[in-house]
Amino acid sequence: MKHLLITATASAMLLAACGDDSSTNASGNTLTRTASLFVDEEHQLIVITPDPYYENECVVEGEALTWKNVQQRIRADSMKYEFHGDTLLFYNIDDGDTSHYGEMWVGGTAGKIYGTWTYTHCEYHNTENDTRCNDSKYHKITYNISSGKVTGTQEIYFDQYLSDINNSDFTKSNFVLELYKALSGKDYTDTWVPDIFDVYGENDQDIEYYNKTIADNGVNIIASTKRQQTFTIGDKTFTVDIKKVDLSLDGYQENRDISIDVTDGVTTCNATYIKKALNAELCKTENAALLDEDDYDHMTDNNGNEYIYVDRIRMYNEDEFDMCLKGIAVQSTENDVDESAIVLYKKTSAHERGYEARFEKLLRKWAKYSK
Repeated sequence: MKHLLITATASAMLLAACGDDSSTNASGNTLTRTASLFVDEEHQLIVITPDPYYENECVVEGEALTWKNVQQRIRADSMKYEFHGDTLLFYNIDDGDTSHYGEMWVGGTAGKIYGTWTYTHCEYHNTENDTRCNDSKYHKITYNISSGKVTGTQEIYFDQYLSDINNSDFTKSNFVLELYKALSGKDYTDTWVPDIFDVYGENDQDIEYYNKTIADNGVNIIASTKRQQTFTIGDKTFTVDIKKVDLSLDGYQENRDISIDVTDGVTTCNATYIKKALNAELCKTENAALLDEDDYDHMTDNNGNEYIYVDRIRMYNEDEFDMCLKGIAVQSTENDVDESAIVLYKKTSAHERGYEARFEKLLRKWAKYSK
């Protein structure tokens, strides 16, 4: 997979919840924050404690939405660290348990925690002696660690990200692969529209899965461009037309506007998905009907008061689109399955698989702490 705009790291909290000493450049694509820092060099432990700070949030109060300035809960974050040569590794500590995954940072001096370190987007598993990396070309994170203080800077290269997205072959996305399954009459499919951004790459594993899905569902591709494809399954011919895939950046969140048509030559099924980041203008009670419980975040402020906030509204016609696809799909040869199981699968998989789960939720997590 590709096109990962934001990477959520355990040590992201080091930059994320760092108080109100922040600044952005003119394009809004750079964030700088600071926090107090305690270093125990003997035990290779660091503790980061943000100063008291406030954030503007869209708060849910009964059926009303209110734009409020909320004092955020202050929590110290702890990490173990170690050096592998000139590479610094951070291991997050959660409820007393130290992670086995160490985030890899370079650029400082070997054996010295103080200095400027850049995140490599790689992590090392210390029990499996295994290193894995993610795509890093869309953003850069650096930390300047000094006595009693840490300064974190994140740069986002959204123009490059948007350019690569626009040049993607969307017919090789997870959405289209799930579409093949749905149109072949399969149950338990997951045609979640934001998966259109989850494009399969050129590595062997992606190619193997892509080809296997085509073969398993009897797909014969007749003609294909990056945004339109005509194919047959059985004795039926289908065309998928990706009409709109618009992206914009609002703070550290993506706004999305997607429209896709699927036709068998007689009936056209349209899928739409619109997501907008909530701001003071959109945080209105009349927009409450556009909220999904999956979008609610339960929080506690610095005074111990619990509250619910939301950071986006979404409009989509998933159920209608899925029903339409069933109407034009080829006759299923699979055995009937329990309908409640299908509902449960669709409810969970649509939010736990694909781009929505792997990428956007990481972006939302970052956005929460970097306003």
